[in-house]
Amino acid sequence: MFCVAAPLSEGLAMASPLRYADLEGSDPQALASVEEFLLRCLLGAREEAGIASNSSGFDEDVNVYVIGLLGRFLSSEFHDAARRYSFPTDMDLAREVQAQGDDRFGYLAYRTNADQLLIGIGLFCHVEGHGVSNDPVFGRSAGDLSGRGSTYYNLASSSLRRLRRRATAPELVMTKLADRFGEYTGILTRLRTSYFRLTGRLSEGELYHLGRDESPDPGQYWDAFLDAWSQYKRSSEADDLARLHEAADALRQVDPSFSFELPQS
Repeated sequence: MFCVAAPLSEGLAMASPLRYADLEGSDPQALASVEEFLLRCLLGAREEAGIASNSSGFDEDVNVYVIGLLGRFLSSEFHDAARRYSFPTDMDLAREVQAQGDDRFGYLAYRTNADQLLIGIGLFCHVEGHGVSNDPVFGRSAGDLSGRGSTYYNLASSSLRRLRRRATAPELVMTKLADRFGEYTGILTRLRTSYFRLTGRLSEGELYHLGRDESPDPGQYWDAFLDAWSQYKRSSEADDLARLHEAADALRQVDPSFSFELPQS
């Protein structure tokens, strides 16, 4: 059973301090509560990332799409269906789409792979160094993966246009995701750190020290925080701001005396 917890937060208060919903159940009211929770979190993450809804043109339709994607991602049926359209390399995917010769298959294949990259980069740090060496997707740079996701959404949009023979709302959403793929992964990164509280996988070195019952070295976390701060001061990008907040949260856990007024947008 997959569950999400909706904590009571200022400005994002739910009907009760803590609510759990069975995402595999069939209760429409429970599912509506989950969607409401996800929407509130997503809107809050957008504000924190400095990319409020409709700030660069109407994109509330993208909010709806992302919330639906997050809800589907928690379902085992979603991953079972995605395996049919998931391929390890661009060439493998292109070959299969060409072999099928079907715009419907092309749309589903490109959209599925783009969705997986959007979730992977935004929520699970699917970037260089976070994976296994025999997976050709891992080991790519964050910029390379973002470009790949943007391209896939563009191809999905083109396939859908040929399939429907007219402009449609889903096609427009795919185009918006393609044009601003990096911004939307940055929003999901804020969602991950500020609302979902997802943390990165412990490294082998950290597991070694935990196994020896050794306290972590705060100096390493200070170095990481200072690096993140320096990078943000140079770029002022939403992705770097999210990494700065993540580094600050990690430092605060090992050094409770740490105090710093972080920029919000």
